[in-house]
Amino acid sequence: IEYDGSIVVPDVKDVLPPKNKTQKTMIIDHSKPVRITQMFDLYSGDYHKASALPNGEVPLVSCGDLDNGITRYVDVPKRKQFQYTITIAYNGQPLTTKYHPYVFAAKDDVAVCIPKQKWRLSTLIYIQYMLNRERWRYSFGRKCFREKLERVFINMPVNKHGTVDEDAIEGIVSNTSYWHYYKSVAQSDDALISPQTTLNLFPT
Repeated sequence: IEYDGSIVVPDVKDVLPPKNKTQKTMIIDHSKPVRITQMFDLYSGDYHKASALPNGEVPLVSCGDLDNGITRYVDVPKRKQFQYTITIAYNGQPLTTKYHPYVFAAKDDVAVCIPKQKWRLSTLIYIQYMLNRERWRYSFGRKCFREKLERVFINMPVNKHGTVDEDAIEGIVSNTSYWHYYKSVAQSDDALISPQTTLNLFPT
């Protein structure tokens, strides 16, 4: 293919959203390892073979890294749909963690994290980051199946009562360059496939 000099490549800074002001340092007074099962119930996805499902409008999340793990769009019952939570990969690059503000279904090669309380968006993004930075501990030969995942601890900021300090976490996460843009997108109706569908806390 010959080079076409008429093609203008945009400068990256021209397509990035506006940056928000950040502080130079963020100091956390207290933190402790918190077992993931203290914050979530871990529920393995429902579907093993994506090709066996009919086409539809619900994203099917697998362990892949591209497109936030979405492998195709399918038609599944509402009792098998989730929203506003994270998935954790068992296969591929185990422990790869994705946040999904939209309605989705899940394959059985990921864990869906069912919150034990209503965590803030910033807390979920912090947990996503903390899990992704531990991916080096796992490989395909050391798969992170659910029983192993249940033993994972996440170092979390805590308050004087020893509970997760969401104010401190929000201070950390909001101190990133594009947090305000990400937050506005993740919480807008444009991010939702089916805004009327709520998180299924008790799948059956």
